[in-house]
Amino acid sequence: LDVAVRDLVEASTGRRPDGSVRLLAHLRTAGWNFNPISLYYCLTGDGTGLDAVVFEVTSTPWGERHAYVVDAGGADRVTGIRLRKALHVSPFLPMDLEYSFSCDIPGASCAVDFRLDRGAERVFEAGLVCRRAADLDRRGLRRLLLRHPLMPIVTSAEIYLEAATLAARRAPFYRHPDKAAHRSAPASHHDTTEPPASGHAA
Repeated sequence: LDVAVRDLVEASTGRRPDGSVRLLAHLRTAGWNFNPISLYYCLTGDGTGLDAVVFEVTSTPWGERHAYVVDAGGADRVTGIRLRKALHVSPFLPMDLEYSFSCDIPGASCAVDFRLDRGAERVFEAGLVCRRAADLDRRGLRRLLLRHPLMPIVTSAEIYLEAATLAARRAPFYRHPDKAAHRSAPASHHDTTEPPASGHAA
């Protein structure tokens, strides 16, 4: 995983990170794991700044993933980075949107902010502020599991509950672009539908 992240950053920015790579994500619990967004922080060699940040988005219904690479240039904070949405994540959000992304270097605490905008209109916003709670040793993992049991399962359940709420409110529904195109195309023995390949944008 470490090598894959470095390869991705090098392919996008032309520079290979030489510092440590840190991951912000849920841990597998009771055999289940799901991360709507996983953040990979590529630190500079001296550990004082961010060389790059990779945020990998996973779509809930389709299980597809896309990795966006942000060139941080050694700064300790990334602010207001805008990236075109490249993956259909939710059937309640269209594709003609842009991510606005901000984060700081992880330490005793870290903060992340995501927005989806259409021009000047803010369509969606989510944020996370967290602090270091325990070391990743046996005792620390036990404490985390007791404090936050079944977090990946809870996350998945809350996503589907929110989807059911939006459907009940008759929110606009947007079909997966690839699946919709496949449904409308004439039947053919040569038709194939492939999920979008994982990639990056900067």
